[in-house]
Amino acid sequence: MKVPSTLIACLAGASFLLVPPRASAQLRFSWNVRPLIRYIEGKVLMDGQSVALEPDNSYLPDGHVLGTAQGRVQTSLASAFRSVTNAFLAENSSLKLLSGQLPDQAIEVLSGSVILECRFRDKEAGAGVSVTFKDVTIDLSKTGEYRIDADLGRLRVYSGEATVTRGVGLECVDEGGCRRVVGRQDANTVQVHKGEQLNLDETLLTSTFDTKDTDVFYHWARHRLSKTPGVLGFAPPPSPRGIYLPSTENASSTLPGMPPNWL
Repeated sequence: MKVPSTLIACLAGASFLLVPPRASAQLRFSWNVRPLIRYIEGKVLMDGQSVALEPDNSYLPDGHVLGTAQGRVQTSLASAFRSVTNAFLAENSSLKLLSGQLPDQAIEVLSGSVILECRFRDKEAGAGVSVTFKDVTIDLSKTGEYRIDADLGRLRVYSGEATVTRGVGLECVDEGGCRRVVGRQDANTVQVHKGEQLNLDETLLTSTFDTKDTDVFYHWARHRLSKTPGVLGFAPPPSPRGIYLPSTENASSTLPGMPPNWL
């Protein structure tokens, strides 16, 4: 049967619309989700100013300091379907977001206690997060639970593995991205595994600890994880607008199948 030339022309002109669903999904899932403040309990500060969990100020910008007084806070560094890192701050704790952009996500622990719960889906994607404390850099690229107690100068690995280096720091720029900076002292690197703790000082001394040795803050962080959307199967995909509203109160989803706080 002879196909009319007009029909051929229409099909040729419309061929760009015939995009396979898989390709469309891959494009969508590659979008990054900006670092955000997920949950606040008590008094939480950003650069010394009180923080309220609202859509307009719930994102955590690079270069800013997030801290707590008599309160706790949960933040997230995420890239849709590649990695999810939840950072929990105990009372009287603080951290600085050095870079929220992949592949150079980095934070600096300044004071108090911080628990990091990392989930990396694709080991070949370069997913990971770097944490600095004084002159020590901690690289986390494996799924696990990690705790840093600044007052004790200690890292604990409840699960996963951490690469700790002293003598190599991070230098991050406002436009995003970090580079390694070698100090005057020789670099020293130690691998810290599950059930091991490390002194974050010049000794980098490791020892074992009981992973069941926990406290109220640890159990609070675990409870918050159970309330976090997508924590078991990584973060849900972003909406076409890519906006996340951390507060679930009085919120409703505009997309079928999405959690109520993804708009």
